[in-house]
Amino acid sequence: MQMKITTFSVFACMALSIACNPNKDADKDRNGLLMLAFVLDAAQINFKLDKSRVSTQMRATSSELSNLPERFRDGKPTTIVPSKAFSMDIYRILLWKKPELGGVARGKETIANADVTIMDVGAQGTGPEAAGKVSYRVQEENILKRMYAYGDQNGNITTSWTVGNDWKDPTFDRIGIEISQIGFQYEMTYLTSKSNRMIYLETKPVAAPQDEYSNFKKRETVPVDYVVAFPLKKNTDSDTPCTDQTGQAPFSPPYSEILACNGTLYEQFYVDKRTGGPSIANRERFRNNVFRTVNTPTFSDAEWDALYLKALPYPRFPQAILDTMLRWETPANEKVYDHNIWKTERVVLLDLPSGNRKKVNIVLDASQSFVYQTATAGSKFEMNEVPKYANTVESTNLDSSWLTTFGNNYSAWSYAPKNGNQPDPANGRDFGYFLPKFSVTAE
Repeated sequence: MQMKITTFSVFACMALSIACNPNKDADKDRNGLLMLAFVLDAAQINFKLDKSRVSTQMRATSSELSNLPERFRDGKPTTIVPSKAFSMDIYRILLWKKPELGGVARGKETIANADVTIMDVGAQGTGPEAAGKVSYRVQEENILKRMYAYGDQNGNITTSWTVGNDWKDPTFDRIGIEISQIGFQYEMTYLTSKSNRMIYLETKPVAAPQDEYSNFKKRETVPVDYVVAFPLKKNTDSDTPCTDQTGQAPFSPPYSEILACNGTLYEQFYVDKRTGGPSIANRERFRNNVFRTVNTPTFSDAEWDALYLKALPYPRFPQAILDTMLRWETPANEKVYDHNIWKTERVVLLDLPSGNRKKVNIVLDASQSFVYQTATAGSKFEMNEVPKYANTVESTNLDSSWLTTFGNNYSAWSYAPKNGNQPDPANGRDFGYFLPKFSVTAE
C-alpha cells in the first residue's frame, strides 16, 4: 500500500550512489544510480535522539554506574559520554498484525513472517533479488518527508518509491527496523583526538565477492558486533556530522565504508579493544599493510584467492586479528536486544502504541553511548595509536616514521598505555561503546 503523494518539491540536491569494491579505483555502480530526495506533505515516522537524560559532568554518578557492566563499577574514575548526533543505516521496515488478528505470536517474529514490508530499499529500488541488501541512511528526521528514487546519469527518474502508511492501521501492533549500522558523533569535550569523534557500530553489513559486488544475488548480509572509526585527527573539522554535510547515500559499500568530510574521503578502521584506536584491521589495506610488517597473522595466497570468489567470511581477517577487534555492547535492561529477531536478523522490534497513529516517533536514547575510565577524574579519553597511520588523504597506509621508530614486527608491538588517559584493559582501565535504547510513541 503506497502513500498518496499530495505535494512535493526538490529537497536539496542529488546524491551520487557509488557501489565500491575493494579497489579504490573501482568503477562506479554500473547503473550510475542517482538518489533524488523530495519533500512530501504527509504523515510522519520520526527518528529522534532523546537528550533529556544527557549529563554534562565528566564523572559518572553512582546511579549511572549501576546501569553499567561490573567492570566499570570498580571505583576508577569513569566518564559516560552521550551521543550528540546519530545516523542509522536501515534495510527494511516491517509490520506484524496482532496475534488475535492473524499475526504471528509474540516472540516468534522473523523477517519472513512479517505481514507487511513498508520499506525495502533494495527490493523497491532495484528488484526482488536486492531485497534486504541495500541500506539507506537516516538521521534525526521524518523519513516520510522523502520520496526515494533511482535515476540515470542525466537525472531522469527510472524507479521511485515511498514508505507505505500501513503503520497507521491499528490492525498492526509491532514494527521492526532492520539495521545495518548505527553511527554516533561525540562532543570534543571528552576527546583528545577527532579520530574518536565519529564511531559506527556495525550490526548487519553486506558482504559480497570482490569481483561481483554489483551482483545482488551474490550479496549476503551477516550479523556482526564490531566497532569502526576513522584514523585521521582531522576527519571532522566542522561541528556537523559529515553525513549531514554531504547529503544522504542510498547505500553504503560493504568493503570500504566511506564517509565524505569536507570533500575528502576517509576510510573506516576497526577499533582495537586494547587501544581505543584503529587496529591493523582495515578492510581495504589489510593485505597491503601485512606486506609491510612481519609476524602479522594473515591468510596464505591460496586462501586469499579462494576468498576473492566468496562473500563470506566477513570481515576478511584471520581469527587472531578478529580477536583483537572491539565489540559493541548492549545497554542494561533493554528488551529489544533480547528478542530472537535481533539476535539472528538484527531487527529492532518495537510495540506500536494502540489507538490513533498520525505520527510515530522512534526514539533513540544514547545517553550512555561511550564509557571510558582514566587514572584521574575529569580527564579526556585518549586513544593509544598502535599502530599509527599516515595522516594524509590516503590514510589507509601505516605511517612509515612510526614503523621506523617502533619496528615492523607486529608480534613485538607494545600496547602498554603511555599515560593515564589511555585505555589499559589488561589492568582494569576499560572503555566501551553501547547500542542505544529504543522506545516508540504515537500521536
